Amino acid sequence: MTSTHPTAVRAPGLAKARARIGTGLFLYTLLIAVLWVMPKGDLPPVWLICLLPALVFVLLTWKMVGKGATHASRMGRVIGFGAILAVLWVAGSMLLSSGGVERWFLYVPWWVMHALWPLVMAVGITARFTLRKLVPGAARRDSERLHHHREELRREEARRAEQDSIEKARLQEIEYDRKMRRETNSQLQPTAPGRLTGLEPSALAAVEVPTLPDLFGTPGAGLSGSGFGADQITKGQDGELNFARALQHTDQLSRFATFWSVHMPDETVGASTTYSSDIDCVVVTGSSIFLLDMKNYTQGDVTWIQEDDSLRLIDNPTGGYIGKARSMSRNMELAADRVQKKFRALGVGHQVKARVVFMPTDNGIGTIDSEVSWPGEIRAENLDETLAELSAEPAFEPTAADSEHIVRVFRWLVKDETGSAPRLGEAWKNAPGMRRPRPGNGVPAAAPSMAPAAPSADAVAPAPQATAQSTSPEHATAVAAAPARTCEECGASFGSEWTFCWECGRA
Repeated sequence: MTSTHPTAVRAPGLAKARARIGTGLFLYTLLIAVLWVMPKGDLPPVWLICLLPALVFVLLTWKMVGKGATHASRMGRVIGFGAILAVLWVAGSMLLSSGGVERWFLYVPWWVMHALWPLVMAVGITARFTLRKLVPGAARRDSERLHHHREELRREEARRAEQDSIEKARLQEIEYDRKMRRETNSQLQPTAPGRLTGLEPSALAAVEVPTLPDLFGTPGAGLSGSGFGADQITKGQDGELNFARALQHTDQLSRFATFWSVHMPDETVGASTTYSSDIDCVVVTGSSIFLLDMKNYTQGDVTWIQEDDSLRLIDNPTGGYIGKARSMSRNMELAADRVQKKFRALGVGHQVKARVVFMPTDNGIGTIDSEVSWPGEIRAENLDETLAELSAEPAFEPTAADSEHIVRVFRWLVKDETGSAPRLGEAWKNAPGMRRPRPGNGVPAAAPSMAPAAPSADAVAPAPQATAQSTSPEHATAVAAAPARTCEECGASFGSEWTFCWECGRA
């Protein structure tokens, strides 16, 4: 491989740097001059002398710099010389103006400089082109130097590209070796217990979760109809319940408003009709809305890492994998986005913070690698870290205007035992006043159809035999033999003597 001399690599960059510095100094000098002359009320010809050489100078400078490193080197020297003259001129002008010298004498350096500056520029540029024409071989040698510089740059770029390719290949081999070592040492459970925090399930088993005015829903109750497997539902319920106990244990449950098993919000109002996923817990403080997703995973002397967009568990003593890779869903990213948009539209100033919380087990808690984050840059942290973050938050104020809007939104997103939040147009079916006793054996239950109207003055009392007939055994037999009816609303069957459907309440 052909080596490149460091000076040849740095020369073009240094030349362009000199050109840029010189141009900056010139423009800075021109600005100082304009600001200094403006209050003095100079005539327009002075402005023309100031501006025209400056514009020509800048245009010619960057035109020469764009032609290559050789021209840039020449122009860098010319610009550096001009910048020195500019600094001397400004210093002299300020010295003269502070010394109380007459105005006509003060203009002498001004006019001289604006005559000398274009002259220096013109001589430098003209000499460059003139020498190329007059001196034999000057143009050829200049082209050769320019070609040499370009070749050096091309070789340097090729060398860097080759080095990058080698580095990439080496990193791939190192990563493959690391994964193979971990995979050949795979195991089912951690070798040793992890760090104990006092927040393990056994330590919190005796903690009771009280009924509070700002606690909405039941921890883990919304997972019953989630569609997960029995083991996943049990772990999820235990995770939410242990988090509620941890909040109560650290005296934080009563400081905040909490919503448990919150349905994914819709883009407009209410619960989403597209997504059935949920947020395990929403904690509302005085300034923030925490969206928390609890992970009741295997713990111990382990480290959680992110590998190939998946979550992997590493046993610290052996360095091997524990279990299989876990996917990292975009559920919390979607939830955070929708909650932020919803409360921004409502003018609520609370900051939305989404977190994935790793819950401890009776085997302790592990370590989370700093690079682990769910899609959407959702941070993963251990339970004790979440509790420390919440402890620094101000308490929830139920009477604040923003708090009322927040509660109004989340209270109707809390899932019930069916695994879904109530929806408008369907919630009336589960209303307490609409729950009817199921009829048995065709005999109407005590809860009747409709209350009879109050008798009017002209009403005629029923005959005694009619009343007796309605309760006679013969009447009961006839009612039992009557065909069942089918509700047009929900399709449920009920006895013909019923004037409403006991399932949906339709008359």
